[in-house]
Amino acid sequence: MNNSRILIDTVGLFLETAITYYYMRALLKDCKVNKEIELLSYFIMMSLTIITTIYYKNTIVFPIIYFILLMFISMLYKGKLLLKIILNLILIIFLVSAEVIVIAILVALTGENPQFILNNIIYYLQGLLVSKLLVLIIVKIYEYRRNNNYSLIYLDRLY
Repeated sequence: MNNSRILIDTVGLFLETAITYYYMRALLKDCKVNKEIELLSYFIMMSLTIITTIYYKNTIVFPIIYFILLMFISMLYKGKLLLKIILNLILIIFLVSAEVIVIAILVALTGENPQFILNNIIYYLQGLLVSKLLVLIIVKIYEYRRNNNYSLIYLDRLY
């Protein structure tokens, strides 16, 4: 893996960690620990995902490791275990779906095959940033709607 690809993946994982932070704060508002421990936990999660991505890039194993890390992070918040499992699965589905949708859009716009888009650094960076931005917008919309009692997803019954 070349240095530019590692840097782009690191930026992407930083954005995923920020998305996870906003997602958990929007859906599991009550944190059991103080802010410093919460932020330290997210930093550790980001560091472990970066190390995993650099040294062990596998499309099957990474979501499983990411889910386990999400479960550890979600234990910082109040809520039932079933709710935390569902919310973590939804977040992973959002992240993967956004990447698939963005790659499909890039394929449609450029006329290139998906493998070319994934191997081209510029397309890869564009796809990564747009997919993370898409998920962040979805999370922020849900947070806004939930704060204003316009929720479309009624997960409050699981709390």
